[in-house]
Amino acid sequence: MGATGKSTRWYTAEPLLWPACRCQATNAIEKSTKLNDRKILVGVDEAGYGPNLGPLTISASIWSVPLDTEETDFLGAVADFLQPKPLSANSRHIPVGDSKLLYDRSKGLSTLEFGVLAMASLITPGVGMKAVPGMTNPPEFPTTLGELSQVFGQSLINGEGEIDQTAWYRSAECLAVPSTELPIEQFADAVASVSELLAAVDIQLIGLRSRVITESALNAGLERSGSKGHILAAHTLAIVSECIEEYAASSGAIECFCDRQGGRKNYLPILLDAMPELWFSELAQAAHRSSYECQSPRTKIHFSVGGDRFPPTALASMLAKYLRERYMQAFNAFWLEHCHGIKPTAGYPVDAKRFAGQIGPAAEKLDLPREMWWRMK
Repeated sequence: MGATGKSTRWYTAEPLLWPACRCQATNAIEKSTKLNDRKILVGVDEAGYGPNLGPLTISASIWSVPLDTEETDFLGAVADFLQPKPLSANSRHIPVGDSKLLYDRSKGLSTLEFGVLAMASLITPGVGMKAVPGMTNPPEFPTTLGELSQVFGQSLINGEGEIDQTAWYRSAECLAVPSTELPIEQFADAVASVSELLAAVDIQLIGLRSRVITESALNAGLERSGSKGHILAAHTLAIVSECIEEYAASSGAIECFCDRQGGRKNYLPILLDAMPELWFSELAQAAHRSSYECQSPRTKIHFSVGGDRFPPTALASMLAKYLRERYMQAFNAFWLEHCHGIKPTAGYPVDAKRFAGQIGPAAEKLDLPREMWWRMK
C-alpha cells in the first residue's frame, strides 16, 4: 500500500515458480495439522541488541521435519541449496546464514532481502515477485513492509505492550517491498528449485514470527528489571512459548535453537519463570551450549554460541536484521525531514551519540521525549 492508500498487485507469468512453490506451501499447511509423526524445529535470533537507536528485533523460523531428524541430519539435507554466502550471477541457492555474513551496509540489502523474501515465498507464494501482466486470478502479494509483516506474524511492542504510534514506526509500514531490484528470473528459479529440494528431503518451512521492541518498550523494561539481557531472554522465550503452545498438541516433539547472548550460561531459572506451567530440567551445559528438556510436552531448548550457523536460527537472524534495517530506514528518513542534511546512522553507540546531539533540538520542538528515541542501554 503506497502513500495514496491504494493497494498494488504483482503479477507473474513465471511458469516454474508457482507449481513448486504452491506445492510446498500447500504441503506445509496440510502437514502442519497432522504432525504427530513430525518434529517442529524453531530457530530464534535477534538484531539490534547493541545499538542506542532503533528497535530490538527478535525473529523465529519454524520448520516441520521427520520425528527422528537430528541437527546434523538437517544440516546435511539442506547444505547444497541453503548456503551462507552472497549471491552471484549464476547462483541457484538461497542465501541463508548469519546475517553478519550476508549483509554489508556499504553494499545494501540485496542479498539479505533476496534470502528473506525467497524463504517467505515458501510459505506465501509470490512474496518478492515483481508485476508481470498476464496471470489469471493473480494472488495478492505484499507490496509494503506492513503487508509483509503479516506474513511474518509480527508484533510491534511499545512501552505499554500495544502498537507504538511513534512517527517512524507508522511510516515504516508504507515502505516498499522489495526495496532493492531483485533479479527476478534468478529469484523465481531459486525458489522453485529449493521448494522441490526441500520437499524431496521431507522438510517444510511452516512459519515465521517476529517481535519488534521499540525504544520506549526497552526503556520501560530496563526501569523494571535493569537488565537488557533479561529483556532479550524474556521476549525470546515468549516467542518460544507461543510456538510450544501452538504445536505441542499436534507434533511428536519440539526442538528450539536460540543464539546465546552475552555471558549467561544458566537459563533454567528464566525458563521456569517464562513458562511456569512446564517443567524443564538441565540436559547439558558446556562452554558453547546450554540445553534443557521438558518431558511433557516433549521439548528441548538449546542456547548456543554461534547458534546462527544452524539454518533455522540463521534464517531468524536474517529476518530480524532485515526488519531492523527497514525500520532504521524509516527512522533516518523521519529525522532527515526535520534535520536537513543529517547523515544517517546505524544506531550503534559511537555514531548514535553524534546523531542524538544533532537531532536533540528538533526532538524538543516536536515534543518527542528522549526515552521515545534513545535507548538507555
